[in-house]
Amino acid sequence: MTPDVSRSRLHVPRVVKHLPQQQEINTLVSLPSDPAEILLATVIIKIQAADGSYKNMRALLDQGSQISIISENAAQLLKIPRQKCNGYISGIGNTENNCKGKISIKCLSIVNDYTFNTDVFIMKKLVRNLPSYTLPKPNWPELNHIKLADSEFYKSSPIDILFGADVYSDIILDGICRFQERFPIAQQTQLGCIITGNYKTYQCNIILNNDIQRFWEVEDIHEPLNMSQEDQNCIEFFQNTTSRRDDGSYVVKIPFKENLEEKLGESKSKSIAQFIQLENKLIKKPYLARDYKLFISEYRELGHMIPVVSRAAVESGCYLSHHCVQRAESSTTKLRVVFNASSKTSSGFSLNDLMCRGPNLQQDLQTLILKWRQFKYGFTADIEKMFRNIWLHSEHQKFQKIIWRDDQSQPLGEFQLATVTYGTKAAPFLAMMILKRLAIDERSNYPYSIAPAVLESSFYMDDLLHGTHSAQTAIELKNDLIKILKSGGFNLRKWRSNLPVLLEDMNDSEKEFDFKHQESTKTLGLRWNPNADEFIFYPINSIPNITPTKRQLLSEISKFYDPSGWMGSVGAS
Repeated sequence: MTPDVSRSRLHVPRVVKHLPQQQEINTLVSLPSDPAEILLATVIIKIQAADGSYKNMRALLDQGSQISIISENAAQLLKIPRQKCNGYISGIGNTENNCKGKISIKCLSIVNDYTFNTDVFIMKKLVRNLPSYTLPKPNWPELNHIKLADSEFYKSSPIDILFGADVYSDIILDGICRFQERFPIAQQTQLGCIITGNYKTYQCNIILNNDIQRFWEVEDIHEPLNMSQEDQNCIEFFQNTTSRRDDGSYVVKIPFKENLEEKLGESKSKSIAQFIQLENKLIKKPYLARDYKLFISEYRELGHMIPVVSRAAVESGCYLSHHCVQRAESSTTKLRVVFNASSKTSSGFSLNDLMCRGPNLQQDLQTLILKWRQFKYGFTADIEKMFRNIWLHSEHQKFQKIIWRDDQSQPLGEFQLATVTYGTKAAPFLAMMILKRLAIDERSNYPYSIAPAVLESSFYMDDLLHGTHSAQTAIELKNDLIKILKSGGFNLRKWRSNLPVLLEDMNDSEKEFDFKHQESTKTLGLRWNPNADEFIFYPINSIPNITPTKRQLLSEISKFYDPSGWMGSVGAS
């Protein structure tokens, strides 16, 4: 199928979610001729682990396969002794994949008491997420009268097991429900109804990937959001549960949804399996292992990570897997350990699934930059380890447990993270609320300073962007901001300014300020050089060496992080 590439009218939903209006924008896009997704038959099934417990897993029914296959991660989670199996598994085009062994599994339906046993071969990875992207939730009335084998068949999720034709032929039953023309069918099986076939959506002409979606959102001028009841509850929960320690730092609780303990499944075995994988990877990369251990060592020395000593904490809560992100462009932290609160537990829910996000309290970056550069003297800074300087209440630390040991000669250790953790859904909300709370608590100590107001209105997460028209005022404001943040347990660092006297006691090597946007590095590119007081766009360098086409050039321009639209005048003829 060849896409029709043309200059078209693209309808993109507004960032303001409560408004039903659509925004019309001229752009160069690729339009598929048939915006349909082919749904493959997936089921949620319980698999018995070696300890007798059952793990919910997602399986694909494939009547074109002669064998059944399980992913390495799923096999490690089950801990079932495996039989050795030397050979290859051949797929389409005679592509071969190594077989990691074979196990026998017992399977239980989630909709009835049907059970069956089968052998599955182990592969490192099966297929991509299915469907390839999350589809709109269908509102077909027929779904209310059938039991689905996978109630969230429309959500893009990983596949743990592939059941072959032998399993398919045993579980298939009579009974097909057809919805509408060009829509999938529901086929009755021993495991519940499976949904398969063509799923056409008319809600959007194209599918924007994450980078392009963020591109449009950055260009949009945000309007105030009406807070939902859940957002209002989050703010009330924060106000009622947040306290301050003797040293001035803050202690918060995580805003969880209802029925947390009932919905949160077992996570320790999966966390151990993933740590063993991480450990084996670090053994092969000594330089990475060194930096990883230094990061964890600092975590422990600062008290941000403490051993689990309470038996109640061991038996309940949640274990988070972790991995590292290398940031070569960072002047301070080349490696950061990221904790995965989105990893599913045995119940199918992750910690993030059961956590409230809270309202978006971020300042609109486009407005913030324009306001900042209205001043004669501009300055920037950032808060060091912002999340980790906010303490988590001891009752909630059991939900942030991790597995760690310095080397393989030691037994596996269990630790709990004692501060707000990067990677948890509520972390940005809690951090911004703490800044607002600090401004309120310290306002009486700074009656003649605008520092409290700056805390509330001139931070983009941990980045400060502000300025003044007077050099003396800038110096006084800088000192006040450092003091007020220090009183809350924060260190304001990396000062940059086009006013040299403001930086007399600062590190001269830091000459540029990077605008960080969300968690993506793909949209970076806008930098401020305070010495020349100018903004710089760095090329992305992904255009091929051959003469680029007009479409390639415009595509690269769209990847620039340009919240104020300064590159909008660049075109091609």
